[in-house]
Amino acid sequence: MSETPNRFRLRPPGPGDYARLCEWIPDGPAARRWAGPEIPWPLDGPELALALYREYAHPRALVDETGALVAFGEYYFKPPATVRFARLIVAPNRRGQRLIDALITLLAADANRHRTSDTLELAVFADNRAAVRAYDRLGFVALANTIHTPILTLQRAPFD
Repeated sequence: MSETPNRFRLRPPGPGDYARLCEWIPDGPAARRWAGPEIPWPLDGPELALALYREYAHPRALVDETGALVAFGEYYFKPPATVRFARLIVAPNRRGQRLIDALITLLAADANRHRTSDTLELAVFADNRAAVRAYDRLGFVALANTIHTPILTLQRAPFD
């Protein structure tokens, strides 16, 4: 990993983080691809915070040593013992620097503090080659029944 997770920390997102996320998302199709088909567009920070809110989800902002937002993601628990990652995004100017490694590692550790799981899971569009490569590098494997679908469900065992 080129950027180690200890250079970063997670915190609950604030209003400024949601405003920044709006800057990272160029248009409605990109917003729906990232956050789901129900996400309205255009959005500002407060509208995005409300649109993303799910009582069961744990949204987290990944910040660097200066406190700047560099990535965002959330997780929730899926019975019986799965941590599901969702709405993962890295700042456009930081893509390709393996920040997704730090984000997923720290999200998994945060989730583990609340509940032990035996599976980590996420979904990704099959045509998002960079993301698929990153998740493969992190040890995620596509479920067989999703290999020929537009959206892959990927799983792996928890990190040691």
